[in-house]
Amino acid sequence: MKKILFIVSISFVLFSSCDHLLDIDQKGVLSYEDFYQTDEDCEEAVTALYYQVKQLLMGQYSPTFVTNLLSDDCYCGASARLASDDKEAINEYRFDSNNAVIEDLFEGLYVTINRANLIINNFEDGTSDTMLRAVAEARVFRAYCYLHLTSLFGPVPLVTEAVRDDYKESNSTVEELWAQVESDLLAAIASDALPVKTSIDDTETGIRVTNDFAKALLGKAYVFQEKWSDAVTYLDEVVNCGRYGLLEDYEDYDDAVNNNNKEILFSDNKTNNADNEGCFTRVLYGWNSNYLDGLGVGNDMNTLGFGFQTPSATIVQAFIDMEGEDGYRFKGTIRSYEDMVDMGITVKTGSEVYACCGYEYYKIRITQSNLVTGTYLYTWVNDTAMRLGEVVLLAAEAHIMLGDGQGDTYINMIRNKAQLPELSGATMDDLKAEKRLELCIEGCRYQDLVRWGDAYDVMKDQWEKIPNFAGYDDDGNYEINYPSANVNTNYGFVQGKHELLPIPLTELNVNPNITQNPNW
Repeated sequence: MKKILFIVSISFVLFSSCDHLLDIDQKGVLSYEDFYQTDEDCEEAVTALYYQVKQLLMGQYSPTFVTNLLSDDCYCGASARLASDDKEAINEYRFDSNNAVIEDLFEGLYVTINRANLIINNFEDGTSDTMLRAVAEARVFRAYCYLHLTSLFGPVPLVTEAVRDDYKESNSTVEELWAQVESDLLAAIASDALPVKTSIDDTETGIRVTNDFAKALLGKAYVFQEKWSDAVTYLDEVVNCGRYGLLEDYEDYDDAVNNNNKEILFSDNKTNNADNEGCFTRVLYGWNSNYLDGLGVGNDMNTLGFGFQTPSATIVQAFIDMEGEDGYRFKGTIRSYEDMVDMGITVKTGSEVYACCGYEYYKIRITQSNLVTGTYLYTWVNDTAMRLGEVVLLAAEAHIMLGDGQGDTYINMIRNKAQLPELSGATMDDLKAEKRLELCIEGCRYQDLVRWGDAYDVMKDQWEKIPNFAGYDDDGNYEINYPSANVNTNYGFVQGKHELLPIPLTELNVNPNITQNPNW
């Protein structure tokens, strides 16, 4: 009970008396002097940090959920048009600085940072193994959050101490933020306090932060800064250490029996226990039960789903262009309406599936076998922060940019897994195409397009109109309709604006020292 009570207390401390997103009152529940002393105190602080990381990874404000919305790989979807307009506006680039989802993302990242700061500030001089490991873990999580804040919001405030009542910090520079990410990860790695998996089959060690995850994050930070030589030093080590491997079957990624599998660098940790908080967000991804018959009848698909983040026509075409309509990876990632009919699932008579072009994601899905026992809303599939496939492709990019001839080795690891012919002389265009398909709907696409300078050309017309899918027409073809409610006059990526998300208006209203991003 002590750990549970601590989490509740910390949550009260973090969320009560908040004047704004960064102003998190620390008084009145647990005093620093009385609490942050022993190994037991340290473990409870770490428990609170991991709890917050879990909320961040699996929530509707997670970096993955939001960046998927910002990408061209999905239509936002929902139970109906404008039923969830805060999310649809992000997907169609109609959002502003008052968007609740972006506000929650910003807040969630900073709440996580604050919990990390509490550990670092109070235990960084500790000498016990418990304290050394806790500080290293907190540095990794702080770096993870600043990597996303910097790449998504740009020059945000740099906070490295527990927030005071009078906190009104101004913007830092992007250079300062990246330097903090590097410093935290280098310190965590050098501490030798983080564990290392014992083998490729070790599914226990990686439940908490490992040294390899810290190295992979550092390599990613170097790639984002175009520090290619530094990047390959760390990425190559992780890829070639022998402690990780690529899952062969794409359908296995979203199955609870594969939690903490050989490809995972870090994910949250869920169990099939009604007392353990499962993930409701997967129900949002579920195939839209408003418009589909046959869910759960002779198949394992969940009977309730809200139809969020359905495949866009452009991602479907990208798969077909590279792999053909029967491509191994395509079939493991996306299911066509023909596949759905074979599963016994059809569009309800007289209905049209909102925000659907006749395809549904299958790599990310919700099934009845993955529901927490005794529930119909919560799944115990872990949410992943990073897997080996991403590390391999980051390494491929760095080697291609260095021109050292090793990019082929890494990109062909992914192509072999996807059952595609190997490439010779792989280019950045090859890398971009491969990464889009391999990491489809895993939250990487938007940040990649921005840092590559491709975002405007790819998403300037996203989405003028949203399709509704009505099944087969009289000629046996897909019937796609665009009712007037699905047509936008305000849409698409604006150059010079959407490369960065807006600082939330709630923060600007109470902190006069923060400057808004350009054109917001």
